[in-house]
Amino acid sequence: MFRYDDAGSAKKFINYLEALNKVQPLNHIRVIDYTPRPYPDIMTTANEISFIISQKGNKMLNINNFIFKLNKTTSTTKYYRCEDSRCTVTARTDLQDTILNIKGDHCHPPEPEEIQIRTFKQVVKTRAISESTPIPQIYDE
Repeated sequence: MFRYDDAGSAKKFINYLEALNKVQPLNHIRVIDYTPRPYPDIMTTANEISFIISQKGNKMLNINNFIFKLNKTTSTTKYYRCEDSRCTVTARTDLQDTILNIKGDHCHPPEPEEIQIRTFKQVVKTRAISESTPIPQIYDE
């Protein structure tokens, strides 16, 4: 066993610990950047906003290909959360659906394909209810 007070230097001690796999070699130490990421300036860019209908018939907000579900409604404001349960982004609108505020960064990419799929399903369901056309024919159109 190595004793630090033996006529050795700090370098010998570090080499001894590296040999025991107690510490990583100095050239392999990973530096983690803890500088805070700035929030994107979402409110100054033109947001692409639309609504889609969920399977349960609720309105869902689509902002720049990110889907938000309605979380809470007050007498003056609607509060939305990102549909991805891991994501903490929130949005607020007034009762006329004008965006007031968007907070946070998404932890996932936008989902334009998911929005197209949901919109397609919504159109097929609406046409199937209102028309007498067979569903496979509506689907093919």
